[in-house]
Amino acid sequence: MPPVFRSSVSYKHPTMSQPSQGLLSSLRDGSGRPVRGRSAYHFFADEHRMRVSEERPDMTPGEVGQILGEMWHAQTIAQRAPYERMAAEDKDRYEAEVREWQAELERRNADAR
Repeated sequence: MPPVFRSSVSYKHPTMSQPSQGLLSSLRDGSGRPVRGRSAYHFFADEHRMRVSEERPDMTPGEVGQILGEMWHAQTIAQRAPYERMAAEDKDRYEAEVREWQAELERRNADAR
């Protein structure tokens, strides 16, 4: 059975289980830049991945992803709405963190002069 790769950073929407503010502020790549907001599909897939994997333990991660994609496409607009809301909130988080990061870079550049 091929290995299952999992992200080292796990972020769930506040309504699912509130992560600490420390985790939210540490969502940054190697350069210190905040990590982009996640799509509605990613929130959906994270919520359903374990159930699909448990129902069919013989499936590869790629097959699980394919099933999740089919499930996503079968969702109605109303069923997608909570995930779209989560994605919009995560986009707002990202944009706020980018503004803070850019201000921090400007302060550092001004101090270096």
